[in-house]
Amino acid sequence: MRTDEPTSSEIANATFILSEDDYRAIGTAVACLSWLETILGNAILASEIGIETVLAESEHSKKFQSVAKKSFFKRVKAIGRCIEQKGIAKKAAETFEHNLTEVLKWRNFLCHASFKKLPDGRVHGVFWDRESFDENSAPIVRTFSAVELFKVAQSATELSKWLLEEFGTLSKTSNKCTD
Repeated sequence: MRTDEPTSSEIANATFILSEDDYRAIGTAVACLSWLETILGNAILASEIGIETVLAESEHSKKFQSVAKKSFFKRVKAIGRCIEQKGIAKKAAETFEHNLTEVLKWRNFLCHASFKKLPDGRVHGVFWDRESFDENSAPIVRTFSAVELFKVAQSATELSKWLLEEFGTLSKTSNKCTD
């Protein structure tokens, strides 16, 4: 499979109809990223009040809502503080944060981009985020295969598992890490 950027002619000849595999890959990646987002919120809350709490049926559901409604960027910063305060090994924390940063580059793109199927079978997407409208900026553009998106989904799943392992046994006396 090609890895170079498509030509303007290839983009012009692309179709908006993706393959079943493309839709499945996009959906799988989005679902895994959503699960990661939920686990991230749970890990932050677990650091604050302890994991033994059943969120939906407790007085802590309001606290979970306050964590969940923060911007995703704020939750990512909060989990960094949680990791630091928990004393997780520096190398493991750095690996997690690096992998999280890489996976999160896909999050908004997959949820908001417009996609086209290129003649060579790859998918080409364009996402106009807020910064795209600043002077000297451009939209986020990615060309990828379904296989690449399944790898993004796998990475998001691995990050979720890591969070569950690291934050699943916190006691109620854990340090607070949210702002």
